[in-house]
Amino acid sequence: MNKLDKLLQIYKFRNELGEEINWVNGQKDIISIIINLGINGKRFVQIETPTQYGKSSAIAGGLVMRCTKKEKWVIVAGTSEKAQIIMDYFVNYALDNIIPRELLKTEIALDKLKQDRSRRHLSFSSGFEVRVFSADARNKQATGNAIMGFGSPFVILDEAALVDNMIESKTFRMIAGFSTTKHLYVKIGNPFYRNHFLKSHNDPDFHLIKIDYHQAIKEGRFTPEIIEKARTKPQFGVLYEVKFPEADAVDEKGWSNLLTEQDIENVLVENGSGFGFLKVGCDPAGEGTNFNVAVKRYRNYANIIFKEKILDQFKFTERIINWKNNLKNTEQIMPMGYWVDKIGIGEGYYQTMRMDLENVYGINVGQNAIIHDNFVNLRAEAYWKLRDDIKTKRLNLEKNDDWFQLANIKYRTVLEGKRGKIEIMSKQEMRANGIDSPDVADALMLTYVYPDPIDTIYQLEELESEVKQFDRFAPIYEF
Repeated sequence: MNKLDKLLQIYKFRNELGEEINWVNGQKDIISIIINLGINGKRFVQIETPTQYGKSSAIAGGLVMRCTKKEKWVIVAGTSEKAQIIMDYFVNYALDNIIPRELLKTEIALDKLKQDRSRRHLSFSSGFEVRVFSADARNKQATGNAIMGFGSPFVILDEAALVDNMIESKTFRMIAGFSTTKHLYVKIGNPFYRNHFLKSHNDPDFHLIKIDYHQAIKEGRFTPEIIEKARTKPQFGVLYEVKFPEADAVDEKGWSNLLTEQDIENVLVENGSGFGFLKVGCDPAGEGTNFNVAVKRYRNYANIIFKEKILDQFKFTERIINWKNNLKNTEQIMPMGYWVDKIGIGEGYYQTMRMDLENVYGINVGQNAIIHDNFVNLRAEAYWKLRDDIKTKRLNLEKNDDWFQLANIKYRTVLEGKRGKIEIMSKQEMRANGIDSPDVADALMLTYVYPDPIDTIYQLEELESEVKQFDRFAPIYEF
């Protein structure tokens, strides 16, 4: 019987339903890294797992079983919410076991500990300490200074790929003063970016533990049905296959192309026709090089109504009204609505249009997405729907070079709150990188901010599928 199995006869762990956790083999491997302070003599370890595998709960379980040691441990997480998840695991497991509970009694009132959900540091009478930091990339200097001011021989970097390179380097410095003594540096997470996480993946000094969805299915962590459903979601390769993005698909800041020029070329057609419904997206512009654009989209086909430098919102509205009147004489399908970007100068266009047209919707794409767990905002969600339609060739585009603006749209995954979410590069950052405003692309994107009629039939089912099933080994909010 190995050390971990012996400890698991002493320590018991329960999930939120009060059921005893039966750790699977992959989770035991993670726990063993903590128990044994490394593996095969290596003090640098990288652990790559699918999302929702229960990696953070396994880390917390291993730490609880070391609580009799006089040791100082640091956990650096991508956000304060993620850091709190790990600490919540640790506190709950410590209070459920008599040994750590007794060691805590002389240090803190246990009732107070149960109620305190903002704790970042916990110490035991044995001299064992756990401290968590949030590696908030929005304030790199303050975060880096806080981390560098605290040395520790045992450091865990959770959801490591989403931690900035600069902050990771400062996190690594925590163990520098302990390099001649016992130390451990563990990186754990999903391979979102080709950054420091990829370097340590290929570093022979790091022991690599890689667990993908195939192993997770065998262990009973996932069902085949859930995996098949997940294939239709963003970032399946990263989140479940545990694969790094291709080298030509992501830059040093983690940005990838939403669509390639080949993707767009594949859906360009001449003399196309549409069916199902008709939506109109309007992207107004002010003075300068930008264009006022209106795009119409059916279920299967989209084309540009006009792309002109119209500086007057009244002329813009008149242009739309003339197009609508002409449409009555040529087609049976009339627009179900007009979606207008009302941010900034667009507000005036929106107010003018709604006086003369029905079903005009002013859109702020910076607002929360409908499925807010997956996307930073409505713009990211709408662009991702557009991407899916083009990738699967459900949408054809009238042959026009302006559609190649879509190849300039970039996305990446960012750690926001407790989860990784899709973000689309802002217009401001695009301009800073010398990319022209994607007027035509944005107008088409606006037709996706509201569910299509055919999608509303399945919308409730889709939203319900986003709710994770209860995980016997980890709370549902673990990413």
